[in-house]
Amino acid sequence: MLADRAAASATTVPMGASLLIVAALFVAAAAALMVNTTTMAVALIAWACLLAIYARIAQAAAHHREIMTALKSNVD
Repeated sequence: MLADRAAASATTVPMGASLLIVAALFVAAAAALMVNTTTMAVALIAWACLLAIYARIAQAAAHHREIMTALKSNVD
């Protein structure tokens, strides 16, 4: 039962994280509409930061999945 629960949690994104990602995308889209030539550099830095955060989330999810798979194979 514990292994099934761990496998299920390793393949899904928590609802809170999904909502935060969607909210960040909406805010980023709204901010993109308000960019002018003066604030273009700041907007590019903000987009780079947002992409770096998403990359880190994906990296952590892959690492978590790998660890859970290793732990599951050790339990069985």
